[in-house]
Amino acid sequence: MTSKMNEDILELKDSSKLVLAILTTDFCTAGEICATQMILFHQLEVKLSKEINFVKINVDTNPFIEAAWHISRLPTMVLMNNKKIVYKFEGQNLDVDTIVSKLNKFIQKTMI
Repeated sequence: MTSKMNEDILELKDSSKLVLAILTTDFCTAGEICATQMILFHQLEVKLSKEINFVKINVDTNPFIEAAWHISRLPTMVLMNNKKIVYKFEGQNLDVDTIVSKLNKFIQKTMI
């Protein structure tokens, strides 16, 4: 049986759209930060799901990703285009409008 996290990783391979992945862990020591970031991620998904594929990746069940993508803290959102990382959103002081503005720039670039 394939886990949901593994299905999400497979989705990364097949995506022709931009992909925004949030990397999380089963045990997040900064629980409030993780919860806030997941709410933020959901808000982004509601606003931009037509232009971007959204996936959740648990680094506990997929530990190779954290090292391969050079992730230094969790949670982190990673924006990918053509299977390559083009931007990382790290930190807890991010808001929806700031991220949407940044994502829209990448969306416009991919439409050219």
